[in-house]
Amino acid sequence: MILRRIKNGIIVFMLFVGVAMAKAQTSIPKEEIPEYINKKVKDAILMLYSKKSDERAFGALYLGEGGSLSEPAIPFLIDLLNDAAEIYRNQLTSFGQNVFHQYVSSNSFSPSEVASNALVKIGVASIEPLIASLEKLRVDTRWYAAKALIKFGQQAGAPLINALQHRHFQARWMAVYALGRIKDERAFEPLIAALKDENAFVKREVIETLERFKDNRAVEPIINELENMLEDNSLLADNRLAEGSGTTTTTMAELNLEVRKEAMFALGEFKDKRAVEPLSNALNNPIPEIRFAAACALAEFDDTRAVEHLIEALKRKDVLGSREVAAKHLGRLKDIRAVEPLIYALNDRDRDVKIEAIISLQNIGDLRSVEPLVNALNDKDKYVIEKVQGALEKIGKAAIEPLIEALKNKNSTIRNNAASTLNKITKNNFGNKYDIWHKWWEENKDIFLDKTE
Repeated sequence: MILRRIKNGIIVFMLFVGVAMAKAQTSIPKEEIPEYINKKVKDAILMLYSKKSDERAFGALYLGEGGSLSEPAIPFLIDLLNDAAEIYRNQLTSFGQNVFHQYVSSNSFSPSEVASNALVKIGVASIEPLIASLEKLRVDTRWYAAKALIKFGQQAGAPLINALQHRHFQARWMAVYALGRIKDERAFEPLIAALKDENAFVKREVIETLERFKDNRAVEPIINELENMLEDNSLLADNRLAEGSGTTTTTMAELNLEVRKEAMFALGEFKDKRAVEPLSNALNNPIPEIRFAAACALAEFDDTRAVEHLIEALKRKDVLGSREVAAKHLGRLKDIRAVEPLIYALNDRDRDVKIEAIISLQNIGDLRSVEPLVNALNDKDKYVIEKVQGALEKIGKAAIEPLIEALKNKNSTIRNNAASTLNKITKNNFGNKYDIWHKWWEENKDIFLDKTE
């Protein structure tokens, strides 16, 4: 217990913990500190007004150790959740590192993290004030309130369910987020109803949360909501900035598109056959991003109707993160129509796209990919080369002759990597000497191929 480790209470900490400085003190006027409360609790609340971030964090830590005795400090700790000032481990003395032992495993922490944990330690009296705070806290710090509520588990379930009706979308959003981590079964039906929430942030979080529940009763409602959304594309032309996103660049159109995509991705994760028809219909949508999401979801069902749309996405370069996903799903489907586009992707500038293309060509195993993979042994990225070697090793005997021919290449990198790959496939070690490998292959080709059939 921290209270037992500190002989002279708060004063010892103020003298020896460290020198971390920041300006983000609590915003509640000191006059609002209750007059008739435990003196140590009052002194700890006063620490929340310190100009030093580590002292504010210690005040929160001290209040958490006080349990229910610290209930008068709840509003002040909730206000401290907005205090994201970083406290670096190397700024603390050894005493300070001992005091904050549960936080110093990472390079830095903040008073808001300590306040979040303190509110949980104080007990269930913190739940309702935490929920009320969800609409007031900053975008980047309200997650600490949600994380505190999650730690209460089922105790916070009923109040969080009630918060799904809150007038502020931020509170509803965070309530859904917390319920998804608590997985309170009482929340399932209210979350189904929340699919109709008019706010896109909330709706997207509801879909993700229902996916977390892994209950197929959610499939039909998600399908219905998806079909309703796809019938109305007017929201996808709304270029107003999305308030509450934490970014100044996200538009309502982008956000509403993300909701539709999330619904399709969720249906793919459920793998319920009822989703196949609506997802297939979405392949005809005029919006490329929606066709891509539908194709990814259908790939989870091993439905080859997704192939041409995944190839389309692989060729596009204007949708961040979609091409490597497309390459990955093409490998899962193992359709030979994907071989040429995946070969082309071996020269992509995006490392992740290249890696997924290599893995997918390995999975498909089409011999057309052998020579392009051998040429890819010249890549400057060592990890990419490792993946290429792994793919050629998996392809096996069909790669031997092209690899031997690669030993004549003027590029020493290709020669050395080809030799290394030949060693892994054949268990022979002839270095990168073409003549020796060629002679061995001519003498042992028939025997080797028979042995590896």
